Amino acid sequence: MIDQQKFERALREGGHIMSQKDLVDAARSGRVRAFFENDSFLLVSMGSKQQMIFHIVVGDLPDVFIAADRAYEWGRSQGANRAVFIGRTGWAKVLKGEGWRVVNDLKLYERSL
Repeated sequence: MIDQQKFERALREGGHIMSQKDLVDAARSGRVRAFFENDSFLLVSMGSKQQMIFHIVVGDLPDVFIAADRAYEWGRSQGANRAVFIGRTGWAKVLKGEGWRVVNDLKLYERSL
């Protein structure tokens, strides 16, 4: 069972640009693919330029990395040669040990309409 609090936190830290319903609908439609390990999961899709995009990552790190290994295999089978992920600063140290590198310092900007 997915930890609802962790899932909500991930959505909140991502700026609530997608809702739980949006993510479920995207997974059902096949636009994104879900990978699970115990109570951890991640959602990925294929982007342009042979890259897979990690949209959301939730759970305990050891389980997340097991699910990520399966996601990498899937991405390679789809023709991907790299993966991208936009996340909070705290991910940098953890991801560096997994072969990721920080490309730039993106920020999420918003304004009321």
